[in-house]
Formats: sequence, structure tokens, C-alpha cells
Amino acid sequence: MTTVITSFSTEIKEARMLMGISQQALANQIGVSVQTINYLEVGTRIPSLDLLRRIAEALGCCLQIKFVPKSKVLLDTTKGLGL
Repeated sequence: MTTVITSFSTEIKEARMLMGISQQALANQIGVSVQTINYLEVGTRIPSLDLLRRIAEALGCCLQIKFVPKSKVLLDTTKGLGL
């Protein structure tokens, strides 16, 4: 599982639990199946931007997406690899 997917999975589950709602309640609110919420939370499905927006809205969160220069990403991924 990639870091981005892991981050989405963790953040979705933590926000849902913080709000005290079940996977079923969240699924009903945003119009998807419970299985979709489960897949998102375990990281077996990558959410679309629209789905992330709907989840964030349902959980009372702000969706924040960053663009990071490729040079920064490249440097971060080579740390500790002796490159």
C-alpha cells in the first residue's frame, strides 16, 4: 500500500470514529455502500476527488490537497537509501 493511500485510509477512519458514526451511517450520508467505506478504510480502494470531497463534507472536515515540487518529492524518497 502506498503512503498516500495509507494516509487517506487512516484519516478517513480516524475522522469517522472521531465523529462517532458507523461505516453504515457514513455510507448512507454520501450515497455509497458500506463495502466502499470499508475498502477505503483498509486501503484497497483509491477514492476519487469527488468521493473525498463528499466524505470530508459528511465528516465536517476540510479537504486539503497539496502540490509539492517534484524535486522535493524526489529528495524525500531517496533519504536513507544512499543515493
